[in-house]
Amino acid sequence: MKPIQITLVTLLVAALVLVGCSQPATADQTTGMQTAIAATLSVMQTQISTNASQPAAAVETVVATEAPTAVPTATALPTEAPTAAPTATTAAAVVAPVNNQTTSAPSLRVGEVEDVNFPDGTYVNANMTFTKIWHVSNVGTATWPADTKIVSVDDNPFGASDTVIGQVVSNGQSVELKINLKAPETVANYKAKFMLETPDGTRFGIGPNFDQPFWILIYVR
Repeated sequence: MKPIQITLVTLLVAALVLVGCSQPATADQTTGMQTAIAATLSVMQTQISTNASQPAAAVETVVATEAPTAVPTATALPTEAPTAAPTATTAAAVVAPVNNQTTSAPSLRVGEVEDVNFPDGTYVNANMTFTKIWHVSNVGTATWPADTKIVSVDDNPFGASDTVIGQVVSNGQSVELKINLKAPETVANYKAKFMLETPDGTRFGIGPNFDQPFWILIYVR
């Protein structure tokens, strides 16, 4: 029996006892009370039977599940870059002293050469005799002796003979170099090269080192 039903029966019985104690009951009152009690008990018995036949509602007990606590991961400790071991200081390279003594430029030098006549590409007749003239200057430190000669180098298609310049040429002075030539008899282009030569056999000319020849280039027709 449920607690509420027990409570109702207890209250009803207590009420009947109080009434009975306060005044004597008549036969009709006693009969009515008994009938009421019987009816009440019948109703309560019916409710008890009904409740007993019904299955009790399953009480779902929800067990609170605790969220899993994340396991802290180990924090990687920063790794310090290895410090390069100090290397021995490389000794300064020993540089050999530079020899400031330079080779002196030749003292015999021919400056700019100008064609006075028969410039490059001039046409001449076969077997023609002519005199070629160049205008040159002494840009060296040595004087050219008067017996310095004009000499042919490499091929000598014009049959030139060694020819002296005929005058002393000091530093800064100019001179006209003259040499007699004869054109070949075959029609073609011809080039002859020349240098100057001192009495002791030293040759000199033009170019960066003053050791290159000057020339004549003509066309024979």
